[in-house]
Amino acid sequence: YGFIPPRSPRAAEAVGRVCRVVTRCRFERTDHAGDEVVLVRILQVLLDCLRCPAGVLLTDSDVWGMVRSCYHIGRQQRLSILLQRTAEHILTQVTLTIFARFSQLQAEGEFDAATLGITNPSASLCAPSAPGDSDDEEGGEAGALEGSYGLACM
Repeated sequence: YGFIPPRSPRAAEAVGRVCRVVTRCRFERTDHAGDEVVLVRILQVLLDCLRCPAGVLLTDSDVWGMVRSCYHIGRQQRLSILLQRTAEHILTQVTLTIFARFSQLQAEGEFDAATLGITNPSASLCAPSAPGDSDDEEGGEAGALEGSYGLACM
């Protein structure tokens, strides 16, 4: 909706905070139908954060939190099939948006093996890029993932 222009002084902080607040949102379960409406809105806000002009300022860890939230909502068996399919659809849209960003970076010349420090591209898909980088560590990624998303995760 353009509430956070990407060139505003603290746009990266603002869009990052919105993303983190929404992905960490917890609420008391009261009404099953009402809860599902809240979850659909959470999914929509996450997708809107990623697709807004300031979405390119999100860090890899913020984007990863979005993916995890969409996945977890879609895998909850107690939720309706409609909400599960909506979460899967939003996750698909998030994935497509992320890979569209890679295409944009490649077209701008910012996405190449030299920029990423990769000497053997096929080996980089199997091995972590630095000691301590793994999917199991929750807080260990923050230092390596401070820039906008798209470069560090490949």
